[in-house]
Amino acid sequence: MKLRITYLRLLIATLVILGGVGAFAALRKTTADVPVPTPTVILPVADKVQLLILKELTNLLHSMDTLTVVTITGSLKAQDLADSSNTLQTDFCYSRQGNIAYYRMGLNEMISLSNAYISVSHDMKKIYLSGPKEVVNPMRLTAGVEAGLLGKEGYKVSRGKKGVLNEISLESNTHGSCREYHVLFDSTGLIRQTDMRITDPQMPMDKERDKFIHMSISSWQFGKVRTELLRMDRYITLVDGNPIPAPSLKGYELIRED
Repeated sequence: MKLRITYLRLLIATLVILGGVGAFAALRKTTADVPVPTPTVILPVADKVQLLILKELTNLLHSMDTLTVVTITGSLKAQDLADSSNTLQTDFCYSRQGNIAYYRMGLNEMISLSNAYISVSHDMKKIYLSGPKEVVNPMRLTAGVEAGLLGKEGYKVSRGKKGVLNEISLESNTHGSCREYHVLFDSTGLIRQTDMRITDPQMPMDKERDKFIHMSISSWQFGKVRTELLRMDRYITLVDGNPIPAPSLKGYELIRED
């Protein structure tokens, strides 16, 4: 699996967030240190019907803002058209209780506690320890992503059905960050699937270098928390006040970060 850990962390934070409004700016920075020139394009503005669909989409995503006691599980697939070997297929778990939370994607775990932030890379056998960080809900909509703003991104916006699920689609072959975004949700408003087609930040006009990201949510458990995953001693123990890897992670390198 060639996808970098930093890319995996980014995917967690962008599971249901649209490109073109800042969400993929971080991705662009991780892959290039120089700005990428983008041709000036006059983008069409969404009409009233499309704006109503975008309003429904933003309301749907904003409804996730208040999820503070929940466990979500599912799977993620990523495919790079420019490199058939650069693929990712893994499951994920997100469990949150108030201001503490746990993320797992494949062989990587991230634990945000009240007094520490821990990241475990099982494939590299490394534990990263730093001070506490704000818990970010991966299902939360990025600030500023509103219907009016999205309506100026040049997307063709549509709403339909895919089997028993409702589907909202945004499509634009000329978009510089995200050509397609599809979100599928059930009759209760729970997101069940998202699909994105994002561009290569180095060559955004070359469709043969696009990447596909597919996320499927298999379980929403409201009011339930994986408390065993939110214990610091599962990852780190203290010896004379100094942190060392927990017995289950013996042999891992502990790296302290500022």
